[in-house]
Amino acid sequence: SRDISLSTRSMFIMALLTVPLELLTLYGYTQVYYNIEDHSLLYFYLSPVLFLLFTDMNIYWIHRWLHWGPAYKYLHKAHHDFREVTPFSALAFHPLDGWFQGLSYHLFVFCFPFHSRMYLCSIFIVTLWTINIHDRLSM
Repeated sequence: SRDISLSTRSMFIMALLTVPLELLTLYGYTQVYYNIEDHSLLYFYLSPVLFLLFTDMNIYWIHRWLHWGPAYKYLHKAHHDFREVTPFSALAFHPLDGWFQGLSYHLFVFCFPFHSRMYLCSIFIVTLWTINIHDRLSM
């Protein structure tokens, strides 16, 4: 169906757009750290809370912008066109729409220290959450 086609195509393009940010992380241009001892254990456990506060606030404003006239028409409308919502609808975006909404997750590590495994787990959990809120089932 159309949501599967759009999400598959968009995921590929969004991944390509994200590669430069992840390369900057790989080459040490972000605040991703690999040794828990580099920051306090308290910070390690509180950093996901900071991550959620930072990303949710940014995504709220990005999503508000995406509901503004031209941005909605050209970027976001396709995401709302599906009458039957499925897990594929979660990622069925115009590629720039999806990239903008995911940008906060990657910008976080430019602004705040974040352990590499916590970063990976947070991205994974946010992806599962995004699919879950579109699948019409409760966890």
